[in-house]
Amino acid sequence: MEKRGKNKFIISSALFEIFLLISLSFAISFLLSEEVGLVSGTPNALSTGGGARLISEQFDLGKEILLPDGITIGKEITKVDGKYFAKVVSDGRDNILGESIQLTPDDVGFLKLTPVNQYAAKGYNGVKIPFMDGLKLQNSPIWGHLTEGVLWAVAVVGVVQLVGNLAGFDKETTNSLSTAVAGGIIGGKLATGSIIKLTDAGKLFGVKASSFGIGAGVVIAAAIFVLTYKKEKKKIVDFQCLPWEPALGGASCEQCNKDTFRPCTEYRCKSLGQGCELLNSGTNGNELCTWVTKFDVESPTITPWTEPLKPNDAKYITDTSVRPPALGVKILGNKANGCLEAFTALEFGFTTNEPAQCKLDYNHTKGFDDMQYYVGGDNYYQYNHTQKMRLPGPDNAIGDLAPLLENDGSFSLYTRCRDANGNQNVDEYSVSFCVDQGPDTTPPRVESTSVISGSPVQYNVDSVPIEVYVNEPAECKWSTQSKAFADMENTMDCATSSYEVNAELLYTCSSQITGIKDREENTIYFRCKDQPEKADNERNVMVQSYPLVLKGSQPLTINSIGPNETIFGSTSSIKVDLEVETSNGANEGKAICSFSSSGVLGEFVPFFETNNYIHKQELNLVDGDYTYYIRCVDAGGNSVEDNVQFNVKVDNQAPKVTRVYRDDALKIVTNEDAECFYSLNSCNYALSDGLPLEYVSLDVKTKHFVDWKTGTSYYIRCTDRYGNEPDPDTCSVIARPTQI
Repeated sequence: MEKRGKNKFIISSALFEIFLLISLSFAISFLLSEEVGLVSGTPNALSTGGGARLISEQFDLGKEILLPDGITIGKEITKVDGKYFAKVVSDGRDNILGESIQLTPDDVGFLKLTPVNQYAAKGYNGVKIPFMDGLKLQNSPIWGHLTEGVLWAVAVVGVVQLVGNLAGFDKETTNSLSTAVAGGIIGGKLATGSIIKLTDAGKLFGVKASSFGIGAGVVIAAAIFVLTYKKEKKKIVDFQCLPWEPALGGASCEQCNKDTFRPCTEYRCKSLGQGCELLNSGTNGNELCTWVTKFDVESPTITPWTEPLKPNDAKYITDTSVRPPALGVKILGNKANGCLEAFTALEFGFTTNEPAQCKLDYNHTKGFDDMQYYVGGDNYYQYNHTQKMRLPGPDNAIGDLAPLLENDGSFSLYTRCRDANGNQNVDEYSVSFCVDQGPDTTPPRVESTSVISGSPVQYNVDSVPIEVYVNEPAECKWSTQSKAFADMENTMDCATSSYEVNAELLYTCSSQITGIKDREENTIYFRCKDQPEKADNERNVMVQSYPLVLKGSQPLTINSIGPNETIFGSTSSIKVDLEVETSNGANEGKAICSFSSSGVLGEFVPFFETNNYIHKQELNLVDGDYTYYIRCVDAGGNSVEDNVQFNVKVDNQAPKVTRVYRDDALKIVTNEDAECFYSLNSCNYALSDGLPLEYVSLDVKTKHFVDWKTGTSYYIRCTDRYGNEPDPDTCSVIARPTQI
């Protein structure tokens, strides 16, 4: 409160001082300008003499006045502050015709005519320059008042600076006050002069020019002061160097999980809040940071997740799909009855609103710990949860896949989730589905193969191992022609037990594909027959072959490899570009190339730019001899190896002049390719300021020449292609041609 009162006092005092100073300057300037000065003539030069009539008898405003001296005064006579002003319209004397005059009675009642400037009728009789005795401006009132205002502003600013320092004002306040006063005085004077010059009666809105100028000056000064005045605030900050502590709580814990390129760590998690804890620690990418607090009493919310749902034509029933309040979801297949085909891989998922562990069981249980399986096969705390499973057939042929089967091929899986605070779902969330009731009339289906169709095969390789993945236990064959299953020549070794399914819950059939031809496309056809343990009349067989194309290739070759020369540079380590070009092979030379300085298998490093037919790697090497081993492999497995040898030489010495002689010109020879320059004054010059020596031959850059001039000293400095040059103020050679 005390500081606020002090600020108000300073502002009020400043504004009052502005008003007083501007008013005072206008008053003083007005008093000084009351004394009218003339450029020529004397006050009595136009006295009318004894024949003049008294003013009270003579003046009739609006009529011309003829005086005894033959002078005629115009009828436009104006009265300002009790004084009369007019113009001479006729007198027979050219020297006063048209001049403005003031009509003044003398002591005995005669009329005295005094020449004045043209603005005297508006109250302007010229401006007397302050502090310059006898100097007076009688030209335009704008320039007169502006000049007077500038001079007064300079004087008043000095007074303000002195008074401000004595009064204890701070520097910013004093400067703002000085700027405001100067602007107010100059602005007010400019307004006064403009009104006198531009108006008929020297008034604006009925206000005299001088009064209007004072008001305008005060307003301008106040505005400038308000805009430039700045309060200075002081605040005491108590700085203590204490151990850093993370924020209370854990509102920001989840920020640690949002960087997909950088897994959350214990340090990063704990730094986001004192309540943050890292879950799934040490699981290589599955770490999650969450707020663990005793005040969290809500269990995770479960919502169906459509993205992982397979088969692709399956769908969730969307009503009653979120727990709570709903208790489950049903998966519908593409059959008319909504069931899934037998032996079809089923994959489904759900999300939780916080990191949670989830378990499932085929039976109702009392709680989370009583359930048999973790969703996805792991106990990680996660947001997204996915479960893959194999559905049994309608005849329950692989019933051991499910711990307990519901009757009529309908199943329900029950799941619960638990967060890091121990909150778990009390009620179960169910996932229901049914399996087609058969009989099984669907033939087996080849889902994929270990080699992608269209892939190249290594050159000169006759046999290729292959795996075929089938959706149910089956017997498979292959052929180079699309034939019926019974006519195919080559059998495959197939897994038929439920425990032999792979990670994708598919059954694997393997074989060796032989007879691969180089530089050609080889098409292989597969067909399968399901239920190997059944009689042939009860089994389903593929009537359409599954094709696989394998492309025969040719050898991969290295066209060029570099560098294979000496690499020069002027720094301690020199950049070397290792470059390899490949061609042919499986895909017109496209390959992945690696390099090694030892050639030992396992120590090869891929090029920075590779997987193309041009491969590049930047190296930074010191002076020495180098050998690098190159190994390239294409998509078909074709490989090629080679090596490259080169030298690295560090040149950090300036060129040296080895010979100077005359041969029609002054010629010099350097010990390496160089550019040479000369000056006629001294060695202390930049190369860019020197004059170049010419090459004797453009192909030989070690021989240089310049005109032979007897008695001239050539201060020569040389630089090589690496920028090595002599020290400042040092020459490579100083040559002075002499005639003997």
